[in-house]
Amino acid sequence: MHIDQIDAFIAAGLKEDVGTGDVTCLACIPSDARNRARLLVKDEGILAGMEIAERVFTTVDPNCHFEKLLDDGADIKYTTSLLL
Repeated sequence: MHIDQIDAFIAAGLKEDVGTGDVTCLACIPSDARNRARLLVKDEGILAGMEIAERVFTTVDPNCHFEKLLDDGADIKYTTSLLL
């Protein structure tokens, strides 16, 4: 997939999911708030999509820090927990 197609895919997904924003979040969470994300694995498998995940986060916030702890293709199991 070409990077322009990936960016269009991300933009479409954000438009569908986020739209103009969640009214409750907009009312309760300051616009400059920062947090962390955690990936909780519920079954065993092969990790895929880390580059896309990073691109989504940096699209939403170009100043975010994304630390990739595992690469695509890594074996993951139920007990795996990744802080993104």
